[in-house]
Amino acid sequence: MRYGFFSIPIARLVGKNGSVVVVDVQQAMLDGVRKRAEKAGVSGIIDCRLADGNEPCLEDLKQNVDFIPVIHMLHETPDQHEFLCTMHNALKPGGILLVIEPGGHVSGKDFAEVRRTAKEVGFREIDKSGKLRAVFQKPESVRH
Repeated sequence: MRYGFFSIPIARLVGKNGSVVVVDVQQAMLDGVRKRAEKAGVSGIIDCRLADGNEPCLEDLKQNVDFIPVIHMLHETPDQHEFLCTMHNALKPGGILLVIEPGGHVSGKDFAEVRRTAKEVGFREIDKSGKLRAVFQKPESVRH
């Protein structure tokens, strides 16, 4: 398994002045990310956090995050509405949420529900080109 498949390249992109927060429900996954981050020389940029079910441990980042990739995992969350609310709260106004789901686990109908829920939470969809991929933005003026 390639731990940190997206995290390591993103850490290289943000550089020493940025930070990458990696959240997972499995400690072994986070340990793998830490090990690969050390090997890649980006361990000081990556902050690994163990999530507890639907709580991704981002309270301290309220309205401070620029970009959140949610890749192949939203369908595994117990409450997608609550999870998307947490993501909305963590993002800065104007921040971007990328959601990509795997075709073998999520149908087009299920993903249409993700789109509806994201809009209900307060996101604006800015890229509708993918059947199981969407890019959302937190509006500059927040509704919460």
